[in-house]
Amino acid sequence: MAVPSIRDLNTKKEDAPFGENISKAFDEFLTIAKREGFRTEDFNGYAAHAEIGSGDEFIGVLGHLDVVPIFNPDQWHSDPFKMTERDGFLYGRGVNDDKGPILAALYSVKILKELNLDMKRRVRIIVGGAEETTWECMKYYFSKNPQPVYGFSPDGDFPIVNGEKGIMYYSYRLDEATKNDNKHNLAKVCSKDEDGFVCDFIEAEFITKDEKELKSLLKRASSVEIKDNKVRVTYEGKRALSRHPERGENAAFKFGKDLCEIRELNSKGKALRNILEKYFIDSIYGENIGLNVDDKEMGNTTMCLMNLFFREEDFCIKFDFRYPKGIKKEKVKDTFKRIADENGLIYEITKELDMLYVSPESELISSLKSAYNEVMGEEAELISKGAASYARTLKEGVAFGPTLIGDVPNSHKANENIKIETLEKAIEIYCNAIYLLACR
Repeated sequence: MAVPSIRDLNTKKEDAPFGENISKAFDEFLTIAKREGFRTEDFNGYAAHAEIGSGDEFIGVLGHLDVVPIFNPDQWHSDPFKMTERDGFLYGRGVNDDKGPILAALYSVKILKELNLDMKRRVRIIVGGAEETTWECMKYYFSKNPQPVYGFSPDGDFPIVNGEKGIMYYSYRLDEATKNDNKHNLAKVCSKDEDGFVCDFIEAEFITKDEKELKSLLKRASSVEIKDNKVRVTYEGKRALSRHPERGENAAFKFGKDLCEIRELNSKGKALRNILEKYFIDSIYGENIGLNVDDKEMGNTTMCLMNLFFREEDFCIKFDFRYPKGIKKEKVKDTFKRIADENGLIYEITKELDMLYVSPESELISSLKSAYNEVMGEEAELISKGAASYARTLKEGVAFGPTLIGDVPNSHKANENIKIETLEKAIEIYCNAIYLLACR
């Protein structure tokens, strides 16, 4: 937990492709695994594994050692890189996502090892270093290793996440110089430059010939400052993960609605306004682009505008689109390409993860249900999420724990935590699951 294993390409080198601190996290994991009697192997700093048992087949448990940055340090109640116990909870960056759970899985396997059970399959704990970013760690790992017969990732929720929506991060860019060619001229827009969240702050600047009129049109602004012929405005929203746009309030929507009130706007400002109005404003399920699908098992498509920049030479919109089964990836791509072509935009896919869905009838699901039911005394329900886990890299795998219904772990947020009671339950469940998959 003390290793701030955030991707840092400024410190990358041979056998440390994601930077020095992620490499240190691998070293720490391998040291712990060796100490506990596991066979270990490092794959050039992309991934590593710790293994016990013998046999041709193996069960895989996949987790990650990289963590997201500390976005709001002032909101933490303790040092994010010093694990702190408080009121029955453990706090720290990675304690829930995903260092704590992968160690829980490691020690679950150690418990089974110490019971001297007859294992019919090997058990391999596999860790990667780029889950929060580019995922090339698992691509590299599986280019060197076979797939497990079954697997799970302790990087989701209990009971069983058998569906994960497909994910695409897109950007739209218009390369055009800004001209002051109307009464009100949009000159600059900036948001927070971060992915994975609802856009909750916008700052914009106009150059205008009528400050009073412009101010009267900016009804949704949080603040308006007038100086000479310049008007600076801010818009505030509510922060939420981009996979849950319905839980946030998008500041870019407020800004876009005010732009729609400004009829005498410069040409580049109009171009941005038209894109926002036609495709994005209040469209959090893809309604405005004809991609709104509601699957009975996996839920709705979601669409979240994450950040927005309007500069002297261009403007750029970046958004997160997630889709369930019931809509083909090719249709999504074709739709966004068509929108770009129709509006003279340059588009780029900056992140792409295929959808995951495992049939409720599979042996894996049956075993995990039994493991959960025995510990919790209740039927394990199957759930789908917009989040992503390494289960997507498996031929047959799901996300399985660690959080229980009602937990609020604050993953990717300030004061990330895991309830100690939840962690203990997770270890029990993982012991059962690995026993059923590897020993029976």
